[in-house]
Amino acid sequence: MKKIGALILLAATLITACFTFTSCTNEVDIPEGMQLVHGGNEYGYYFFAPEEWTISNVGDIKSAYASRVDTTSVSLVEVAQKSFLPDGKDADEYFFNSYFSDSLKDFKGEPKVSNPSGELATFGKEGEGADKAKRYTYTYEYFDYTAGATVRFGFMQYLLKHDGRYYIFTYASSMENRTGSTESYYDYYLDKDGEEGKLTKIIKEFRFIEKTGEPEDTVKVKDADGYILASDPDLAGFCLYVPEGFKVDYSSAIVSATHSDGTNINMATTAGTNENVNAYMHRRLSELQAFAENIECEVMKDENGNTVVEKTNSERAVLKYTKLGDFGGAITAYAYEYTYEINGEKYYVYQVIAIDGWLINYNGYVFTYTSKDTNKGLHSEELTKIIEKVKFE
Repeated sequence: MKKIGALILLAATLITACFTFTSCTNEVDIPEGMQLVHGGNEYGYYFFAPEEWTISNVGDIKSAYASRVDTTSVSLVEVAQKSFLPDGKDADEYFFNSYFSDSLKDFKGEPKVSNPSGELATFGKEGEGADKAKRYTYTYEYFDYTAGATVRFGFMQYLLKHDGRYYIFTYASSMENRTGSTESYYDYYLDKDGEEGKLTKIIKEFRFIEKTGEPEDTVKVKDADGYILASDPDLAGFCLYVPEGFKVDYSSAIVSATHSDGTNINMATTAGTNENVNAYMHRRLSELQAFAENIECEVMKDENGNTVVEKTNSERAVLKYTKLGDFGGAITAYAYEYTYEINGEKYYVYQVIAIDGWLINYNGYVFTYTSKDTNKGLHSEELTKIIEKVKFE
């Protein structure tokens, strides 16, 4: 059974906040001071967030976060019954009474839940809200190896049903105090002193509408080898082609495609973060520590077998990489390989960090190939071709 719950949304919160994404566009009456995160007649809802927040839609997860410093986020995902419902169970009974507690079992550590049974709630604009909603609140701690400290996040999660479809809405934020304040990031967006907080406005302005059809498939553009153009070059800034066996999940500033065997390919642009590539990789692996185990990545060794260390910011072992001769014509590109485990399943990652641009306008690009470790060789020839076909606009 595949669960898309607290763990997956936490992963999205921690990892994707470093990217800047583009939202979809629809003709809709947008509430004052807000922007459309996602929605339309073909989706059956309109999801809004404050206009100063950054849209961060990744695959099925539609979200927005406050800023690169304040990683407070709101996320929405629609879940199909087949993705969460055990055989022989009633969908409503299981979703609203057992799904949440089962999802928390996937966490590496033990979340602290303030209301294990949840509480019935309202969700959405009056007259256009969910048919049924249940709210849970909890906190989760993990050790951030980059910061060298334990960090704590707070979550408010709504399980929703409307018109026979199921959704999960998640509010996530750091429990640490804001700079110069005794108030946490989590509390900052909640109601206080009789004043409505931004989270309440996000929830109150959410609108369920009649779903009038399925999203239209985009026209497939193929190259001479039959590989499909998975990206929108104007939005993403690059061309990424994938074999026909991969289904494109989302095509915008982040591109993702998945094979039926679970292998995933994605690529995104990230603005400069004043990090070198090695520092980025250490941060990436540190973030994985929140929900994965047994992360293994080789480090560089000198001729005497000693670990090579860089000392730009702090002493960090330089992770072993392969410098790619050509990756879409990028100025430089480095490929890293590592593995990790989730729920006893081992995954293999081949990740390329590339830098391209002109004068002072440089961008970073992150290409990631992820498969079950037992399947890592199934698409090796295709992976080589995919990398060869990358082009920057």
